[in-house]
Amino acid sequence: MGLHIKSLIQEYSRTEITTLWMHHRIEDKYYNVFSIVELCPFEQQYSLPIESMRKNGESVPFVYFKLDQHRTLYMSREFKNNPEDGLTYFLNPKISQRSPSNSQDNLTIDSIEKINPILTKVTKYPSTHLEYILPKRSVAFRVWATLDDKQIISSQLNAQDIFKVDTLTEKYLGFNLSIYKEYFGAMLMALPNPYLRMIKIIGIPKEASVILSFYERMGKTIIDGEIEITDIRISGQGFRIKKVILENKMHIKLPYIVKEVNVKLFDTYKQLIYEDKIILC
Repeated sequence: MGLHIKSLIQEYSRTEITTLWMHHRIEDKYYNVFSIVELCPFEQQYSLPIESMRKNGESVPFVYFKLDQHRTLYMSREFKNNPEDGLTYFLNPKISQRSPSNSQDNLTIDSIEKINPILTKVTKYPSTHLEYILPKRSVAFRVWATLDDKQIISSQLNAQDIFKVDTLTEKYLGFNLSIYKEYFGAMLMALPNPYLRMIKIIGIPKEASVILSFYERMGKTIIDGEIEITDIRISGQGFRIKKVILENKMHIKLPYIVKEVNVKLFDTYKQLIYEDKIILC
């Protein structure tokens, strides 16, 4: 299973919690519409705050749209000075610290260990729905997710409501949530690669080789991790090369010329932290 989640989060220094929620005043309930909990490495820059001004000139740490006389849509971003608060929020979400979200079943510390994280590719160049809705980073994320399988949120939103949801997510998150409807009501916890701020892998067809460059985060190292390069064939697997990472730039020769290879990187705990296909010709 790898590292326990409580040990894994110690690689991070703080948390950013971005939440879009709906308050139904008649029901006196708070519904999570979409939330991302991102654990941040020490060197990562802070995201922009989400705030607005009241008519009296007072600054408040959220923005909002009134959906009707009973329902209001809010968005906020909270900054926590430790990673533990991010895990706590994911396990027991409290919408803006006011009330537990009524659209999420509370998890427990034990149950999260049974939820296998999804490993994305570089989200700066997204290729899947999940990568489009995550923060844009030059590294992969480990992502834990709880989804609104009962569609409690989407069933409560009409076309005008969804337009306002899209207005907020487009302005502050860079995408329209309605394009990714499966994530209405979702709660995500995203952990970017804690060791590397960027990875570059170049295939050299004529030499049948691969050049890998690792850009380490401040105070972190990938040295003593492991690379695995596998030949990709329709008919089955060809060669498999495994090497210990001994330096930040490596030139690895392949046994023969191939069209593409699958590259995996593992940290010193043998956890998979990166995987992608590299085209050579």
